[in-house]
Formats: sequence, structure tokens, C-alpha cells
Amino acid sequence: MDVGLVALAVGALLTAGIGASLLAGRLRLPGLVLVLVLGMVIGSDGLAWINFGGQDADYDVAQNAAIMALALILYEGGLSSGWAEIKPAIGVSILLATVGTALTAGITAVAAGLLFTELSTLEALILGSTVAATDAAAVFAVLRGSTLRRKLARTLEGESGINDPIAVILVLASIEAINDSSFGLLDALWMGVSELAIGAAVGFAIGGFGVWVLQRVTLPSAGLYPVASVAFAAMAYGGADTLHGTGFLAVFTVLVAGVRHHDPGEVGLLLAAGSLVGRLFGLGPEASVLAAVRNTSAVSDSS
Repeated sequence: MDVGLVALAVGALLTAGIGASLLAGRLRLPGLVLVLVLGMVIGSDGLAWINFGGQDADYDVAQNAAIMALALILYEGGLSSGWAEIKPAIGVSILLATVGTALTAGITAVAAGLLFTELSTLEALILGSTVAATDAAAVFAVLRGSTLRRKLARTLEGESGINDPIAVILVLASIEAINDSSFGLLDALWMGVSELAIGAAVGFAIGGFGVWVLQRVTLPSAGLYPVASVAFAAMAYGGADTLHGTGFLAVFTVLVAGVRHHDPGEVGLLLAAGSLVGRLFGLGPEASVLAAVRNTSAVSDSS
């Protein structure tokens, strides 16, 4: 495809997304709603300007794009949530993100099993886990202009930043159980605890290192500080993922740890573009498991 056409298409989509967000503000609706509607209209179920699902490779593309979009959305949330702000509410946030997400997934799985009798227990749990997490982009956007008490808003921000990794781990554990009959509850618990611990440890370690570096090094241009912040976040995601931890939690915690030596508006262009593209195509924890679920279906069909 011609590079010029790609640039034109991306620019047009971003402009349309911004327009939808502005219209939603005038209608007093969450901007996410109209942006998602726009994505549905131009997608394969609407005008088919973007045809998705025709090839198996589409699901891998969706997974990769969703991972990047969700990482940027969590990065954006971490920018406005420092450790000093989240610390008073961290206990409740973790409880809601773990127990609350698991309970929501379980209740939804029971309802799905009763409504769709063709689903197995694990398949119903995948469906429940996929919809259990709150949408981080929506939560951060709504709270930014809300009049909620500060502690309550920080609790919801912390919970939203943590529950996406929980939901992804639940989905992956269910998929692993479908592919391997010997994968039991203890294995699932170990997967969840180890991935969360590694993600949090890597995020805080790289975040602390980033703070130490930025406090001692004066960069030649103010514009390099947000670049350094994004670089530390990328290293946190990659490091956690390489060590088989959750990179999403690492990205959120590296910002919470304090790698924010700049005005969040300075990285607004990058974050807005990434988040807007993610919202435009409905990308998030739900889309990030598309490829994995697709692979599970292929395994089930072949067996």
C-alpha cells in the first residue's frame, strides 16, 4: 500500500475520532461511546472500509495493536496517579481489582453458561473474564472531569489500572486449562501471583531507577524528558513480559513510582493518538485475547 495513502487514512481516522470526542462532549456523553460507534461504522460490520477477520493474521495484528494501545492507556493513567495519591487507597484498589474482578468473572461465567448451553465451563469463564475488567480508557477519561471526592477517584483509578492485568491473566489461565487438562487451580493461582509479582517488581524497580537517573542527569532539551519517561515505561513492559510477568501492570507502576518529570501535557500527542486509535477500534483487554482465543478454537477443532 502506498505510504501516502496510509498517512492520509491514519490522519483522517484520528481527525474523525477527535471530532467524535468533541461531539460527545457537547451531547454530554462519554467520548468513548461515539468513538466506538465510529469504529463500528468504518469496520467490517459497517461500511467495511477496514476489513477485519478475513485472514488468521488479522487476529495477531489485533492482539499486537491492542497490547500497544492498552499499554499507552495505562501509561496515560499512571501519569496522573502518583504513589502519594494512590497510597491511601491502594488496599481497597487491590481488593477491588483482584477479588472484585474474579467475582465478576465468575458471576458472568455462570450467567453465560445458563444462557449459552453450548459453552463449556472454561469457555464461559473466558467470556466472563473478558468482560470483567473495567475499561481503563473510559474510567480515566470520566474521572478526569468528575467531581467525585479525591480519595474515591484515586481508588477507582488504582483499581482500573490493576484490574486489566488480572482479567488478562484469568483469560490466559482458562485458555491454558483448555489446552492442557493437567492445568489445575493451583497452577492458575501460581500463574496469577507470579505474573503480578514480577510485573509489579519490574515496574517499581525500573521506575525507581528512572527517578534516580532523572534526578541526577540534566538532559539537553526539555522535550527529551517525556521521551525518557516513555522509554522507561517501554523497558518496564518488555522486561516484565520477558520474565513472564504482566507488562501492563509494569507500565502502570513505573509511572506510579514517580517517572513523571514533566507536565503530562508534554506527552499528550503521543498518548492521545495511541489511546484514540485503541478506543476507535475497541482495543483493550477484550481485544488483546482475540488471537489467544482464536488459537484455542483452532486447537479444539483439530482435536
